[in-house]
Amino acid sequence: MPVRQGQKFSKETQLAKKNIRLLRLAAGIKVNEGARLLGVSRKQLEDIETTRNYGCYLSLDLLVKVSQQYGVSVEFLLNENTK
Repeated sequence: MPVRQGQKFSKETQLAKKNIRLLRLAAGIKVNEGARLLGVSRKQLEDIETTRNYGCYLSLDLLVKVSQQYGVSVEFLLNENTK
């Protein structure tokens, strides 16, 4: 999907970042524990979950790890969810 000018992330990336954070919070997992479960640093997880322009990019490997950790599909992460 194209990224609009002045925007760093595609709509799908923004949704994935938002959904990763919402899943972690819904599971009652703090940032430090979430980072440990995904094998990333606390700072990396904070960057993953932010949609501001300085947040980090997501890899397919990380999306698969997140989907396995929270029992959802990668497709779920990339879509607007009302859950």
